[in-house]
Amino acid sequence: MAGASGCKSRGKTAALEDARKRANSGSCPNECVVPMSKLEILYNAECPICSREIEHYKKLPASELEFVPIAADSLEDWGLEEDTATKMLHARMDGQHIEGVEAFMALWARLPYYRRLSQILRFKPLKRLLEAVYTRILAPVLFRMHKARQARASRGV
Repeated sequence: MAGASGCKSRGKTAALEDARKRANSGSCPNECVVPMSKLEILYNAECPICSREIEHYKKLPASELEFVPIAADSLEDWGLEEDTATKMLHARMDGQHIEGVEAFMALWARLPYYRRLSQILRFKPLKRLLEAVYTRILAPVLFRMHKARQARASRGV
């Protein structure tokens, strides 16, 4: 039971981080249970594409996921301006804020059918390509579409 006592002998945060690293490397003993932290996903519910994608993810069995639509209270809680929040996907876990491709990867790592994709896309050349496509093409296009929808709504069209 050295593994179990090793997990309990240090401070809780250090022990959990150490256990997560060992679990990810495959060397964590069976006695060492690693609780999964809640992952919050901040998304633009007014974006039809974003909403459809999030609704798809919600239907999949996953643990410790919370989907948070962008609203005045969530913007305040996350410390973001509306434009910043709507420019790309944001996630938060253990107080750490991640965005863009990293947010998708954190989400996909918790979803069946997407876990393997998350692992594959961590391969640096693929990740760089995905980050370039997302940050330079997809996210800006979705943001411009969002701003156009807002402009049409304010004109009453």
